Amino acid sequence: MTLTPEDAVARRDLSLRIERLLDRLVSDPTRELSCFQSDRIIYALRQLQDGHFADGEWAMLHAERSDLFEPNDYVPRGRPATIGELAARLKSVLAG
Repeated sequence: MTLTPEDAVARRDLSLRIERLLDRLVSDPTRELSCFQSDRIIYALRQLQDGHFADGEWAMLHAERSDLFEPNDYVPRGRPATIGELAARLKSVLAG
């Protein structure tokens, strides 16, 4: 996939934003990844893979500030992905 310079920057910025949140969660063992955050990060990874960087940034805002955006009646789609699984998926998206 050939990216314009603007898209390359947007891709890099989104991938760094995802990585920063995952690093923050790893460095603070008192914070757990909620199902909502996991779902939003998975969605952001999908947007990163598909080249929809603005949508991915929006999803990451929701993941970072789940205290503001997570609905009270949020129904999880299953167990949340682990930080390791999300990091591996990010690595896979960036590699391929």
